Amino acid sequence: MFTNMGWAAPAGFDPTAIAEEEALRRQERRLVMDGNLSLAKRLQKEKNYTDAAKLYEEAIGQAKMLGGVEVVEKSYRDALAGLTQCRIQLAVALQEKYEFKLAAAEVDKVLVFDPNSAEALDFKRFNERVEAAHRGQLPSKQLLSREPELRKQREEIAQLVRDGQLYYQIREYEEAKKKLELAIVKDPVNEAAYFYLRMVMEAEFDIESKKREKTYGDRVVEVTKKWNQETRSDLPRPNQYFRTNAYQPFLTWTSTGAQRINKKLDDIVIPEITYDGLPLPEVVKLLDADTKKYDLPDKKGVNYLINNVISDYISVNAAATGARAPPKPPPAAAPA
Repeated sequence: MFTNMGWAAPAGFDPTAIAEEEALRRQERRLVMDGNLSLAKRLQKEKNYTDAAKLYEEAIGQAKMLGGVEVVEKSYRDALAGLTQCRIQLAVALQEKYEFKLAAAEVDKVLVFDPNSAEALDFKRFNERVEAAHRGQLPSKQLLSREPELRKQREEIAQLVRDGQLYYQIREYEEAKKKLELAIVKDPVNEAAYFYLRMVMEAEFDIESKKREKTYGDRVVEVTKKWNQETRSDLPRPNQYFRTNAYQPFLTWTSTGAQRINKKLDDIVIPEITYDGLPLPEVVKLLDADTKKYDLPDKKGVNYLINNVISDYISVNAAATGARAPPKPPPAAAPA
């Protein structure tokens, strides 16, 4: 006896229902694909290439799941063409920023879906040529990574200079110097900072010069006033020593010895002096004798000092020329 070993459908299995369910899923997927494709085209027109490329990729994936239908094939080709255009546009933007590696990576996303895409391959080769042409002429990646920091530093320096300029304009010179000197520390070749710092220093110099002129003028006026004061009348009693020998002979307010010398010089009177043809030493000797003679009552006379240089000069000239003193003129005739 043979037993029926054939396959038997499980209880409740309905091929028709399954087919209808699959048809509904495909119809739903088709609607989602068409919606994504339509939205992607609109975003592409608006140049929102990033979001458009994502929707094109989703549409391509949905088209593959719905493959085998001519209408789906057309949607697939449209999605692939849109994706290629969007990715190339994004790659061009990166290339203009000299981001050649990122541009190549953007194009590679097209080759994932279409390895033989002529547009993607052409752009990739073009991108490699442009990168080679710019090699060695662009900033390094390390420097580019510091670009935001460097820009911020330049902005801070510019702000310091601007603050210093404003402080200078409102005549807050000390604050202006602080800002400008700090800017120079951070940027030693900042011409604007040096310019305004010179302006601040000139303004301070002008202020100090005016103060000096005022101080000088005040002191001159003060001295002039002192000169014009009648100090003698301001004393408690008049100065009894203000007079000199012009008012009272022999009154010298230094010492008693000086008073005696002045009096002696005034008292000694030699009636007549005649020293014709005598050398200077003999003249001094006779003059000393006459001075003692007429110095009454002590007959001490005064001391005479001879300049030896002059004495020698006179003696030498007299010996060389043999000159003698001119004869004494005859006495004048008595009036008739």
